[in-house]
Amino acid sequence: FAAVKKESLNQYLNYAAQAGIKVKTAEPSPISLLRWYKFNALTTEQKSVALLELGADNLSITLTIIKKEIPCFVREITLPNPLILDNHSECNKTALERLMSEIHISFEYYRKWFQGEKIEKIIVFSQFGEQELLVKCLSHEIDLPVEAGALKKGLKTKAYLSSELYLAAGAALSHKVKTKIKLNLYRP
Repeated sequence: FAAVKKESLNQYLNYAAQAGIKVKTAEPSPISLLRWYKFNALTTEQKSVALLELGADNLSITLTIIKKEIPCFVREITLPNPLILDNHSECNKTALERLMSEIHISFEYYRKWFQGEKIEKIIVFSQFGEQELLVKCLSHEIDLPVEAGALKKGLKTKAYLSSELYLAAGAALSHKVKTKIKLNLYRP
């Protein structure tokens, strides 16, 4: 099941129309991120992997658990205050505790509904290019491998990209990289 608020979709459709772009498809961001992940040949056929995407507002997190290239669980998490502090050198302890609590609840729910299935690793994507900081903070708090989501195959950059650029790249690859699930939330 996937849905989008009508006013949110209309806002993005208006942006596209103002830019002279004709929209044919609107897909949930986890599908775009999964396609970018697959393009970089990092998917595993049998293991469950959690993709953790910190939004541009530094307050919202999208947690997507994938298995066999299918997003089996997606959850939006809102933090009480920014996860990355203004100095970009440490995580906000209160926000990190809340995030860890939400991750544990989500993983338990996933295990319950998927017959004890374990998550093998977490991959972090961040708007602020602070993947290493988030990896470090999460690694101290959770007993799972945590990796940076610096997926750069085919890109001519040494820097990390924002999570929105990963999503845009994933969406742009829709005709080149096929996913097992195709969802179009836009009906013209």
